[in-house]
Amino acid sequence: MRKALTLFFAALTLNACAALERPDLNNYREYFYAPAAAEAEQPAGVKVTYLGTSTLLLDDGSTRILIDGFFTRPGNLWQLAFGQVHSDKAFIRDALARLNVDRIDAIPVYHSHHDHAMDSAEIARLTGAQVLGSESTAWIMRGAGLPEQQYTVVSKGQPYAFGDFRITMIEGQHTELPGLIVSTGMMGDIDQPLTQPASIFDYREGETYTIIIEHPQGTSMLHSGALKPGSLKGRQIDTVFLCTPGIPKMSLAEREQYYQEVIAETGASKIIPVHWDDFTLPLNQPLVPLPRFAEDLDAAMQFLIQKQKAHPEVQLEFIPAWEAVPLF
Repeated sequence: MRKALTLFFAALTLNACAALERPDLNNYREYFYAPAAAEAEQPAGVKVTYLGTSTLLLDDGSTRILIDGFFTRPGNLWQLAFGQVHSDKAFIRDALARLNVDRIDAIPVYHSHHDHAMDSAEIARLTGAQVLGSESTAWIMRGAGLPEQQYTVVSKGQPYAFGDFRITMIEGQHTELPGLIVSTGMMGDIDQPLTQPASIFDYREGETYTIIIEHPQGTSMLHSGALKPGSLKGRQIDTVFLCTPGIPKMSLAEREQYYQEVIAETGASKIIPVHWDDFTLPLNQPLVPLPRFAEDLDAAMQFLIQKQKAHPEVQLEFIPAWEAVPLF
């Protein structure tokens, strides 16, 4: 009964989210990526393609790294709250074809919630990728029948080499979620094979990582809007893919400490906001922000813009979906 009530109120929450106003991306047009005229003349380096939430494809021309694997984006609210979800294999194949990708070398998984891990096994099966993640992510791979040699339970802080890329996954922290969501058990661990279809509440967090990807051309990092103080000490980062949902939940002092440790002390010169889009909407439609009830993107951007104006050497830039843009 308790779980049924929890799911009922979760459904009400999701429907409320759908009904509320969304931030207007047009307010931030000056922070959108615009290709420079000289780019076509520059030698190919590392490019990145944004695919919503925190799914990012990094490609240096010979090696491809896909952070997370989430193309399906199921969005029926009743299904999300009460039903089950599964990977849309046809859409995944179509998405890979649209990207002109038939091989991926590695898929580091940020954490094991459905909006990060759900499609990772199928993408790995189609592309031969090695999946990197927590024991919870490994249980998802086992449930999908992915061969054991195609997934690795990472050792935090250990670099894994793929071509010229080095992937290091260190301890991170999930942004704070409402108590209603926490009560479903979603912040726990997966401890048995997870087979599809499954409830989104079965996709438990496991461990959340900060993902650092080094390359001779530069170093990038996916970071949540939450901070493990001291976790980045001594790290040098060029570009931060910054999950915006956690920032409005911080106090002013916490935001200042967050910026200091994640941006200032790492020497980052570019911030790219991610995980701001509504991941219940199809990936083949234009990305739109989450409703204000789910995330206050305006509050996050107000803080980041204020910081960018105080530190103009740090570029703040939204990048478009599906388009490979220069990273380094």
